[in-house]
Amino acid sequence: MYNPKSPGGKLLSQIQGAKGGIYLIAGHATDNPKKQKKIPKGCMYCTFAECGFSTISEDPRIIHVEKEFMKGNPMFKKPTSVNDFLYKMSKRHRSEIQNIPEIRHTKSSISIKNYGKTFQRTPKRYTAERARHTYSLSQYNLFSYNNSTYSIDNLCNDLTQYIIEEDDIDEYIIRSLFDKVNFILEYSGIIKFREEPREPNRRITYDIFNEDDFNFFYDLLIEYYNSEKFFEDVVSEEIYKLINKTIYTSNKDLTYIIEETFKYSFFPSVEMVLEFYKESNIHNIFDFKYKFRKRFLITQQDLFEYLPGTYYNFVCRNTDYEEKAMERRKLSPLNPLTRTRKSKRRSSRRKSISYE
Repeated sequence: MYNPKSPGGKLLSQIQGAKGGIYLIAGHATDNPKKQKKIPKGCMYCTFAECGFSTISEDPRIIHVEKEFMKGNPMFKKPTSVNDFLYKMSKRHRSEIQNIPEIRHTKSSISIKNYGKTFQRTPKRYTAERARHTYSLSQYNLFSYNNSTYSIDNLCNDLTQYIIEEDDIDEYIIRSLFDKVNFILEYSGIIKFREEPREPNRRITYDIFNEDDFNFFYDLLIEYYNSEKFFEDVVSEEIYKLINKTIYTSNKDLTYIIEETFKYSFFPSVEMVLEFYKESNIHNIFDFKYKFRKRFLITQQDLFEYLPGTYYNFVCRNTDYEEKAMERRKLSPLNPLTRTRKSKRRSSRRKSISYE
């Protein structure tokens, strides 16, 4: 009897899901290329980032493919059609892609891995045939958030520099820095494909702190600045302590954010997330991030077991095992899905479908 490998898998095992669905994974991912798993019969796994690589939500190809998924474009029933679409997007947005350093050298195709009847006769060592029918074990945090360009670290660094350089503290300047910290939130969860159009993915800017949080922090800062504890060589350390104290005491309602980001999620459903939020004594988005991951973290193995079908993974696939990830990536161009005639070889080479 199969035992779930993740807390999210335990929850998913209690949900009746139809076989053969098509799903988009929305969130963050990590890979363990040391653990290879066989693609189950009737399942397919389609990834955009190669093993160990990251993606960013600003990638125009990802933006367009997610938009088509939400529109109900039937091309998602055939992964090779999605591959052709991504190639066109790569060509159309070539100059834009070149201007984004993080994705400048990324490939323009997806990796399509599927069930293979001959898998049992394939050697256990790394081979192109094995890579085609296996995946490196992935686990997902299904909350899709991104730090803004101005983070908590930026805030602490700027506050430190300002306080050391100035003879007095200006509340307006402190507030202007404080208000710059936010998260960018997107649709989250495992989203099931439907042919009827739904609202396209939209990015929500979420301000982390509210007015009460700023007032709390500012009072702490003034108290520290006027105290005997104020020494320039420890300002940075003290600022971090004050920010952490502010985060610990902050309280902001997340109901609207949950309803918007999980509105199309099959797992976890918006109802499940709201119930979890109400019972978990969560006070802010930092609480939510940490506790949500502990409750709903799920592996690709559990998804295949309890929700078999085709999965499109366009999120990061970071790993601590870079050497093993490189071995997987080397196999990527070696095993095309279909053999083409000699007259089509140049075209197929250009748009080849890789296998991680």
